[in-house]
Amino acid sequence: GSLAFGDVLVGDSAINVYTIKNKGNTNLQIQMVVIQEDDATDFYYTGLPDTPFNIGENDSIVFNIVFKPGSSGDKTSKLKIFTNDLDLTRILTGTTPSFTIEGEVVTPEGDLVNEGTIFVYTFENEESPAELRWKPLEGATVYSFITVPQNTVTLWFKPDSSHYPGYLTTYLGNTAFFNEADVFVLNKDTAGLQITLIPAPPPPSGNSEISGVFVEEDGNKSGNMVTYGKYLGDGTPISEASVFLIDNSGNIFDTDNTNSSGEFIFEKIPVGKYKFAADYLGFSMDDSNDSLVIGQENQKYKIAAIASNKLITIEVENVTAISSLNESSRIYIYPNPANDQIILQFEETFNSGPYTLKINSISGHLVKSSKIEAKGYGEEIIVPINDLPPGLYVITITGNTSIFKATFIKVE
Repeated sequence: GSLAFGDVLVGDSAINVYTIKNKGNTNLQIQMVVIQEDDATDFYYTGLPDTPFNIGENDSIVFNIVFKPGSSGDKTSKLKIFTNDLDLTRILTGTTPSFTIEGEVVTPEGDLVNEGTIFVYTFENEESPAELRWKPLEGATVYSFITVPQNTVTLWFKPDSSHYPGYLTTYLGNTAFFNEADVFVLNKDTAGLQITLIPAPPPPSGNSEISGVFVEEDGNKSGNMVTYGKYLGDGTPISEASVFLIDNSGNIFDTDNTNSSGEFIFEKIPVGKYKFAADYLGFSMDDSNDSLVIGQENQKYKIAAIASNKLITIEVENVTAISSLNESSRIYIYPNPANDQIILQFEETFNSGPYTLKINSISGHLVKSSKIEAKGYGEEIIVPINDLPPGLYVITITGNTSIFKATFIKVE
């Protein structure tokens, strides 16, 4: 036979009283009592002496079997009683109730949103929060989920970009970040939940650039860095993730989504101080991450954003722009500081042809001179500096009526 405990909320418990009666004319020995198989951790018994023990002729013993579900869903296990006469097995069953979630999505002006996709996320496993259910609105102004199991949940809405351009995906609590979302325990039917969409920031109007790659590492690697503008680790690229630049006031200044290779780019960024942020389930931004300071025009940053051990850390390389004294074209030099080599990268408007490269110490002493051939946009030319002592240097590139000059630092 079986013992059914009915519906029980997670964290609550239900009790069944169980009796073993000896109808024989000799002692019945209870050799072992166990609950095992399937969801055994959700059931236990109390009130039994240590085994083995005897039940006399026509005597009985009463004990409790408790169902205390630790998570949602239908639960089943087996109570097994081993005796010197007849072994007994009972099926233990219990369920946790399900509920309804209803609500609406609105614009900041209060207009009801009727196109997009609403997601329910669960926190049943805090280490790996997961998508529980999703559904498109498809013209409806109210979303509704039925038979959602009891759990700690939050909601997330992705607006249809063709109907609602200029809005970000938004979590319950009106935030763009999962770890900042409002969460609640679903232990009753819940209605009236509202998500107010976050407007996307206006396009920036500067001329600097911040680009990089977003990857996940297993937490066992060390020493991975962005070097010469490239991520050298072997993490797994994170695609379709929202990444952000946060301004000095804590507001979202610019946003992008990573591509299939985990790459992103923020373009036309003006002078200012920014923080990089990414939205990735189960991960928070490392508070010790460096700020990105655009201190001059035509600056470039290369970033490796690495998700590992529940934190997102960034490694940053500043790429210095060398501007012509009489033209608008530029060369980019990185890394700076550098230890064994620097790389020159030529801009699209750069005039191809032969150039002379000279490196002088800060006191004016010529330490290196060479001829280089510039062929076009995106070309990279490596300049070894491993033979130079540590210090501050001036690099000058001349040719095609242009003169480019900048400083760099050589380190050990």
